[in-house]
Amino acid sequence: MKKTYLFLSLAVLSIFFMLQPVQAQDDHPVSKYAYVQIEGKIDKKMSVEVDLGEGELADDLEKVIEKELKGYHSYVQILQYFLNNDYELVESFDQVFMSASGGGSQGIAFLLKRPIEK
Repeated sequence: MKKTYLFLSLAVLSIFFMLQPVQAQDDHPVSKYAYVQIEGKIDKKMSVEVDLGEGELADDLEKVIEKELKGYHSYVQILQYFLNNDYELVESFDQVFMSASGGGSQGIAFLLKRPIEK
C-alpha cells in the first residue's frame, strides 16, 4: 500500500513538473559577430578583410564594408567605423603576416559583436 502511494505521488509530481512552462532561452540577447583583419602600417595602404560569416548576404555586405574602408589609414578609424555601426569590441589581436619570400608585415584583428534585433 505504501509503495502504491509512493508511486502515485511520484507520478503526480512528475506530471506537475512537466506541465510547468519552460522558460524560453530567448531572454538572452543574440549577437552577430564580425572578424576584421587589418594588414599594413599606420598612414600607409592598409588591407582590410571582413568576415561576417557564411551566406550570400554576408558576402555582399563584406564587400561593401571593405570598399568603404579602403581609404582609411589607421586602426582607430577602422574600429570607429564599426563602433558607429552598433558593433562592440570583444577582443583585439596583434598579427604578423608572413609571405612566401620570407618577408612579412604586421597588423591587427578585431573580434566584434552586434546585437540582433528581433
